Amino acid sequence: MTRRPLRAYLLWLVLATLLPGVVGASLLFIDQYRKSRAQYERNTMQTVRALVHTVDSKLLQAQAIAQTLSTFDALQNADFERAHRQARQALQLAGPDMSAVLRDRGGQQIFNTSRPYGANLPIEPTEQLESVFASGKPSVSNVFTSAVLKRPTVSLDVPVMVDGRVAYVLSVGVRPGYFDDMLTPKSVADGARASVVDAAGIIFARNISPELFVGKRVTDPLYRALLRAREGIVPSVSQEGTTLLTFYSRSRTTGWHVAIGVPRANLNQTLFEPLAVLLIGVTLLFAIGLWLAWQIGGRLASSVQGLTAPAVALGKGEDPPRFTQTYVRETAEVAEAIGAASRLLGERAQALAVKEAELRDAHRMARFGTWHLTLATGAVETSESVPYIYGRELSPYAQQRGTLLPEESWDKVDALLRELARDGGNGRLQLQVLHGEGHRIWIDMHCEAVHDDEGRVTAVRGTIQDVTDRVNAEEGLREADRRKNEFLAMLA
Repeated sequence: MTRRPLRAYLLWLVLATLLPGVVGASLLFIDQYRKSRAQYERNTMQTVRALVHTVDSKLLQAQAIAQTLSTFDALQNADFERAHRQARQALQLAGPDMSAVLRDRGGQQIFNTSRPYGANLPIEPTEQLESVFASGKPSVSNVFTSAVLKRPTVSLDVPVMVDGRVAYVLSVGVRPGYFDDMLTPKSVADGARASVVDAAGIIFARNISPELFVGKRVTDPLYRALLRAREGIVPSVSQEGTTLLTFYSRSRTTGWHVAIGVPRANLNQTLFEPLAVLLIGVTLLFAIGLWLAWQIGGRLASSVQGLTAPAVALGKGEDPPRFTQTYVRETAEVAEAIGAASRLLGERAQALAVKEAELRDAHRMARFGTWHLTLATGAVETSESVPYIYGRELSPYAQQRGTLLPEESWDKVDALLRELARDGGNGRLQLQVLHGEGHRIWIDMHCEAVHDDEGRVTAVRGTIQDVTDRVNAEEGLREADRRKNEFLAMLA
């Protein structure tokens, strides 16, 4: 007959007691995951639909501008130079990503606000142009490359009526930057790929790497889905090759689409993080039950086995030794286990110290730091990397004016801090500071208000990162782009 320690039977009893609960918790975990995913999909689809409405609104806004321009008296009188001048003035108020073109029935551009009046302009006969002349109704084009600007463009075409007939077509062309203000982190989750797509499946605006993918067709899985249904959810792959779950919807008004692709890794992280509390709770209860069984079993075993020596001594007729658990095997094993655990904790503490040192070094290498400002005293607490970034120790906030913060940067920071102290919330600034060695550096600052138990803002905390190299690189890219545009303008 196999004999087992009392502790083993206690452990089995606890396992048998907890097993139904563990199974139930697992089923609850699965059900909660399904509900969370369904809710996430509903929320994301609502966001996509809202963005579709925004696309319609912006396209119809551009169309309304075109219709307004088409009513100018100068067009009725064939005073195209004055019409060109008036259109330019009007579009300057609408934004930098618009231009107006007037064409005749043959497609000859009469004027183009992106070029001086009288410049040589191309002939652009299109089916859409013929359709507007034939129907007398406005039309929205798909994405095409402008013959003048050589850039992806969308045209909102409206008829110009003279003496009751369509004499010309006035087109307002918009460029991808026209949609930049809608594809922001406020509407698109971090890491997600959001695109504005025309009726033919061509990307016109994108929140990530638009310079690489605007003007290209969406990937095949998404394109087939766009042809199949007005809206839906489809597994796909991004232009960069990332596996996505893509949510898309098509406008009933313009036929344009909005698609948001969420990386699978981001989706799983978003869904599992709320469920982690449930998982940790179940695991903790399971571990506590096993730990209690282990402790109780150990005490019972030590009490029983502690009688062995006295019983042997009594059988030999000797005086029973003094009863003590010190000499019992289970007690020695527990002491040995505690010693091993202590050594293991020491090793882990040492490893944790090494990791913390690596984190501090990583902050220095990334030129990243954290800070905390107490509003009542102006005292500033920072991570060790902040003085390294600034090349100096930080003084209280009020003393940073003109020392760490130039006047223009001080005004921005002070205005943001006052706003956060008044309204709460968070903010972000990119500004210049004075390095301890005398030169200026660029920093990217994120911050948020800290509230006390009564909801009052008592402090502001945040992060900074030295982005001087990035700012200089972006400035170099803008300069190169400007020179390229000047060169292309000369060629045109």
